[in-house]
Amino acid sequence: MRRIAIGLIMLAAAGCGRSAVDKGDGFAPGKWQLEAWLEMGQASTRGQPAAGRPEVVSLTAAQALAPPATVFFSQFYHGEKDWPNVRFRDGTVSGSLEHGQSSVPVSGTYSRDHFRVALRFGATVDQVIEGKLIGPAG
Repeated sequence: MRRIAIGLIMLAAAGCGRSAVDKGDGFAPGKWQLEAWLEMGQASTRGQPAAGRPEVVSLTAAQALAPPATVFFSQFYHGEKDWPNVRFRDGTVSGSLEHGQSSVPVSGTYSRDHFRVALRFGATVDQVIEGKLIGPAG
C-alpha cells in the first residue's frame, strides 16, 4: 500500500493528468488576432492587401485545455489534417507536414499569449502565421 501511495505522489509531482495550460505549455483562452503572409528572401506580403486582413478568433477555456499542436491546427491554422510530425514543446515548434510526395518543414515559437509559425515551401518561400492574445473571450 505504501508503494502505491508513493507512486501516486510521484505521478502527481510529474504533472501527469494535467492539461497543457496547467503546465504552462499551451495557449491562453481569449481573443486572438491572427495574421498570415508570405516571405520570399527580402520581400514580404505582410501588410499588403494580398496577404489578407488580420482575423480575430476566440479560444474558449475548454479549447485551450488541448495540447498546443491541437489548438494550433484546429483553431488557428485550419484545414491541415495530417500533422503528426509537428511538435509543439517548451515554446518551440518543429517538424514537417507531409503533402503527397513532398515534406513541408515547420518551425517557430509559441507562448501563452503569442506564436509565430513558418511553413517552408520550396527553397525560399515561407508562409508565416502569427497570432497574439488581444483580450478576454467575449
